[in-house]
Amino acid sequence: MAVAPINPEPHLVEKTRMLLQGQLTRPLGIFDLLYHLAPMVLLAIKVWRMVKSKWVGDTAHK
Repeated sequence: MAVAPINPEPHLVEKTRMLLQGQLTRPLGIFDLLYHLAPMVLLAIKVWRMVKSKWVGDTAHK
């Protein structure tokens, strides 16, 4: 869902490109980018915590 729609350009890719080019200046546009990035950030945090707990758990038993 993060890269939908594929054609012509995913929404997150478009907003990120606009931010890097300095075209994303309105607060609503920046909020829109953060709003759409939030699920990916939460997923990354969850995966990181799962990997960390598994790695710490495996080394603690040795």
